[in-house]
Amino acid sequence: MDFLLFKRSFEKAELLPVYVVYGEEAFFIHEAVSLIRSRILGKEETGVSLTEIGGAETSFPAVVEELETVPFFGTRGKRLVVVYGADKLVAHSRDKLQDYMESSSPFGYLVLVCNELDRRTSFFNKLNRKGGTVACRRIQDAQLLSWITSRAQSYEKQISLDACNILAENVGNSLSLLAGHIEKLVVSVGRRREIRPEDVEGLVGADRQRDVFELTGAVARKDFPKALKILAQLLRLTGSGEEVVKVIPPLRWQIGRLWRARRILNGGGDKEALTYSLGVPRRYVDDLVGQTKLFSEKNLERDYRLLLEADLEGKVSSGNNKIILEKLIFNLCK
Repeated sequence: MDFLLFKRSFEKAELLPVYVVYGEEAFFIHEAVSLIRSRILGKEETGVSLTEIGGAETSFPAVVEELETVPFFGTRGKRLVVVYGADKLVAHSRDKLQDYMESSSPFGYLVLVCNELDRRTSFFNKLNRKGGTVACRRIQDAQLLSWITSRAQSYEKQISLDACNILAENVGNSLSLLAGHIEKLVVSVGRRREIRPEDVEGLVGADRQRDVFELTGAVARKDFPKALKILAQLLRLTGSGEEVVKVIPPLRWQIGRLWRARRILNGGGDKEALTYSLGVPRRYVDDLVGQTKLFSEKNLERDYRLLLEADLEGKVSSGNNKIILEKLIFNLCK
C-alpha cells in the first residue's frame, strides 16, 4: 500500500502482526513508523513496551524473543518491535517470517524497515494476506507545493503560494528538511494563521541555518566568545524587536533534535535508526552524530529548558531582547 493511502486509512484499519515499511523517502518511513507506534502504544514511546534495533545487530530468533516477552509494565499490554535496516534480516528469514505470521504473538507487533521489498516473492504474497506493506516513495516535484500547503494546514496554518515557492527553492524536495522548516515557521509566526514570504525568507535562509548549526556547536564546546560572535551574525539577519522570536525557535528545534538523537544513541541505535526515527536525510546524519556526541543527554535537557525559559521571557518582557539572548548564550555555555 502506498504511504499516503496508508495514512488516510490506518486509524480505522485492523492492526496486523507484521508491517514492512520500505522505500527511499525517509520522511514517509518516519511518519509511517510513528503512526503505527502511536496507535499501538499511545504516548508510551519508550520503555519496556518498545524495542528499536538495527537489523545488522540482531537475528530473527532474538526478534521473536522480544515480541513474545510479556510487557508487564506496558500501559496497554502491547509490545512493539521496530527493526531498522532489516533488508538482510528479511532476505535470510523469509520462511521463518511467514511461519511467524501464522502464529504471531497475541500482544506483539513487528515493524520491519527496509530499503526495498521484492514483490515477486511468496513472502510478499503472505504479507498481503497476513501482514501489511507500506511503500514510501518520493513524491514528484509537481506535487511539492501541494505537500507544503497540506503540511502547513496540519498545523492549522495557511501558507501563501509565494512563501511555498521560496521554501521549495531554498530547501529542495527533501521532505524531512521541509517538515523541519515548516515546524519552525509555525512556532515563529505564533498565533497568526498565515505564513508569509517574509517569514520564510527571515527564518530558513541558508546563512541562518548554517549559523544556527555553528552556534549549537559553539555551545557544545562551551566556547562563549565564539557563540557570541555567531549570535551577532544571526542578529544582523533579524529585524529590530524580533530577535527572540527569530533566533530561539530554530535553536530550540536543533537542540530538541539533538536531544532525541542522544537518547536514540544511548539506547543502542545507529545512524540508520537516526535517519528513520528523526527523519534526517542520510547526507546529514554524520554531521548530526558528530554534534550530538558533544552533548550529554543531561546537558541537552538543561539547554532545552533554558531555551523555553528565554523564549517566555522574551515574549513577556518589554526590555532589551539582545540582552536576553546574550544571557541565554552565557547560560548555555556554562
